Amino acid sequence: MVEYLFTQELPKSEIVESGYLESMLDNFATSYKLFWFKGIFAEVMKGKQVLEYNLVVARMIASAWYPVVFYNLSLGNSDKLADAIWYLHDELHINREESEAKIVKFIIECKDKKLQKMVRKFTDFVPFRLIRPFYQREIEYERKHDMTFCDGKVNLIIENCNKKDLNNALYIMDRINGVLTVSNGWSNYIKANTSVIDGWLNYKLIKYMQQRNPNVPAVPFKLYPPMDKDRNLSEATMFCFGSKYN
Repeated sequence: MVEYLFTQELPKSEIVESGYLESMLDNFATSYKLFWFKGIFAEVMKGKQVLEYNLVVARMIASAWYPVVFYNLSLGNSDKLADAIWYLHDELHINREESEAKIVKFIIECKDKKLQKMVRKFTDFVPFRLIRPFYQREIEYERKHDMTFCDGKVNLIIENCNKKDLNNALYIMDRINGVLTVSNGWSNYIKANTSVIDGWLNYKLIKYMQQRNPNVPAVPFKLYPPMDKDRNLSEATMFCFGSKYN
C-alpha cells in the first residue's frame, strides 16, 4: 500500500484560526465529515455562502459516487454514504457514468421518500460534528460538571454555542430551515488558499480510502473520473512527496 505524505502546513491567517481546519478533519471513523466539508468547499468556490443542507448532502453523495460505483471501494463498515449511492444506482437507476453535477441536481429534485429520508439522516449529526472543535472547551466543561452528561447532549451544546458565534466558526447553522451560512472570514480564507486546501482535502481522502481498502492497488487513481484525474491528483501531489510503503 502506498501512503502519500502531506508536507505543507495549512496557511496561517489573521482573520481565522486555521488550526481549526486541521482539527475538524483530524480523526474520523466515517467519511461523512470529509465529504461534508468537500461539499461546502465546492460551493464556496462557486461564490456561495448560504447553503441548504440538502445541497451539501447531494454533493457528499456525488463526490463519493465514482470510487464506490466504478471500483466498489469501501467507505468503511459503518459508513452509510455508500448505501445512498447504491440506492440511487440500483433502485433509482442513475447511470454509473452520470456526471457529478447531474447527480447533485437529481438528488435535490428527487421526491423519492426513501432517498429523502437518507439525505435527512446525514444532517442529524454531520453539520454539528464537523464544527465540534470550535466548541470542545464548552463540551468538556459540561462533561465535567454534569453528572448526567451523555453524547446526545453534544449537539445541543454545539447548537447553542453556534447561535452566538457569528465570526469564529466555519459556519452558522439554521437547523429549523435546513441551511448553513459560511462566515465571511472562512469564505475568504478558503478562496485565498484554494490550491492548498484542495490538495490537503485530497490527501485526507487518499489516506482515508487507503486505510479502508488496504488490498486495493492504486487507490489514488480510483477516486475521480478520468476527466478529473490529472487535475485532482496534481493538486494533491503538489503537497505530497515520495511514498511510504507498508
